[in-house]
Amino acid sequence: MLLGDLLSGVASTGYVNVSVGKATCDSREIAPGDVFVAVGGAHHTPDYYIADALRRGAVAVVTDSKYRGAGAIAVDDIDRAASQIFSNYYGDPTKDMTVVAVTGTNGKTSTVGALAAILEADGRRVGTLGTTGMRIAGETVPREDFFSPGASTMTTPGARDLYKAFAAMRDAGCDAAVVEASSHSLAAKRFDAAKIALGIFTNLSRDHLDFHGDMESYFKVKSTLADISGKFITNCDDPWGSTLFREKGCLGISAEKSCGMFVFAENFASSANGIEYDAVTADGATHIGSPQIGRTALYNTLSAFAASYALGACPDTAADALSRYKGERGRMERVELGAGYPDVYIDFAHTPAALEAALGCVKDICKGDLVLVFGCGGERDRTKRAPMGEIAHRLCDRVYLTSDNPRGEDPDAIISEILDGNKYDNFTVIPDRAEAIEKAFLSSMPGDVLLIAGKGHEDYIIDKCGKRHFDERAILGAAVRTAEAKTEKDGTENVC
Repeated sequence: MLLGDLLSGVASTGYVNVSVGKATCDSREIAPGDVFVAVGGAHHTPDYYIADALRRGAVAVVTDSKYRGAGAIAVDDIDRAASQIFSNYYGDPTKDMTVVAVTGTNGKTSTVGALAAILEADGRRVGTLGTTGMRIAGETVPREDFFSPGASTMTTPGARDLYKAFAAMRDAGCDAAVVEASSHSLAAKRFDAAKIALGIFTNLSRDHLDFHGDMESYFKVKSTLADISGKFITNCDDPWGSTLFREKGCLGISAEKSCGMFVFAENFASSANGIEYDAVTADGATHIGSPQIGRTALYNTLSAFAASYALGACPDTAADALSRYKGERGRMERVELGAGYPDVYIDFAHTPAALEAALGCVKDICKGDLVLVFGCGGERDRTKRAPMGEIAHRLCDRVYLTSDNPRGEDPDAIISEILDGNKYDNFTVIPDRAEAIEKAFLSSMPGDVLLIAGKGHEDYIIDKCGKRHFDERAILGAAVRTAEAKTEKDGTENVC
């Protein structure tokens, strides 16, 4: 590849006809003749990595630092430059695809999955990328094999991996890509070189304030997706989404009949078997039925329906696809255990708003006690811990407070911050998450609902010892066997 082609739209250089190797933002990958894009890192300044890249043979260094030594190519904004460079490197992979990017605090993964199901039913070949992984034309791509080290658990990977993913979708014949856009990725301008046909805003609530500082800054970053999208759909029932509607002239959706909405819902009904409602557009009403439960499912499916309508998909095709779409792993996922057990759901809820919404979903269908297992992640926004404790106390009959990816923090210290000095009478503290799940399950009866919140799709736990396998479904399976053994020994019918 020629250096001039790689830097098209980024910077001019007198060496446009110089042939270069690969472009990378990881200095450890540099080989002689490569171009280093110096985006910096979490532990060192960009100059540290620049020196390493030059030692390894980098022929050019793209940087917005003060470095002006050998091979320096100065840019004003390294994040925006990185987006353009990696788009160029992979041949502008989004130019011939319909790209939809979904942002918001909660609901991104489910909205992406629902929209992908609709577009596939409409005859399109679709790639998806987000928190739960990457799929290309229905096939799961192992993230740990595809992305750079450290990016396998990111909602939206870095610029190099993002455009590599788009290129893989294009090369597999995808004509549509539906992806999650995290606030971190938008702050780093990773999507700035992508051709985004449609953006979607789901909602905004407390999260990532350790990174953004305050809600206004968090919202400002999220709103940038509207500026780089051809069309933009926003949830007008969310206060921040309503602000977007007023300020950006977006297409609005609402769960209530409302003037000026692109799509709104009527006749909503919810049960343990799912939800149904009428999605109303300028062309009339389409009846939607979904096996997913609660108002969160209403907003996720309504967003997906509205997006598909904006992209020209047949409303009846969308309704049929949504009736068959069971949801994503770890997103209000019902764990089928059979008769004689409590109803068990696993959900990724790890923010105050998500936890309250998840508990609201299951509370509506709960005939007995509402039981919760949850904790808060370490080395993440600490301001949400006490509010989540208060929500759990207020909405649940019994709470088993435990660990959730404590990382380098002391699990007991995290739990103490969740309790915030309160002695909640419905709380049982069990730091060992496996033990907490088992105790919560074995203490619950048929008719109770047990919600295990925080990890969702994750099959690992991260603590001071690193990352290790941790499967909540396997733990539940072991608890069922324990209950069955107790039943056989006692000769009782009630296994829990």
